[in-house]
Amino acid sequence: MINALVIGIDATTRLSHEELSVDELATYFSNRVVAGPGAFFEIAVSLDDCEQAMIFKLLRELELIGLSRLSQ
Repeated sequence: MINALVIGIDATTRLSHEELSVDELATYFSNRVVAGPGAFFEIAVSLDDCEQAMIFKLLRELELIGLSRLSQ
């Protein structure tokens, strides 16, 4: 399983067309990066949101590990 943490900016705050919005990055990650049963990605709209999104991602991954061990 490959999970991801998408860190980007809101489309309304882009400084140029070269910057990808969170929506564009989420679509890319969903189609090209995230893979496997139960795979997911968390989104941080800015660097300020990064810490919380990383915590959510880590907790979700640890939960999946715990559930897979219980099913063995």
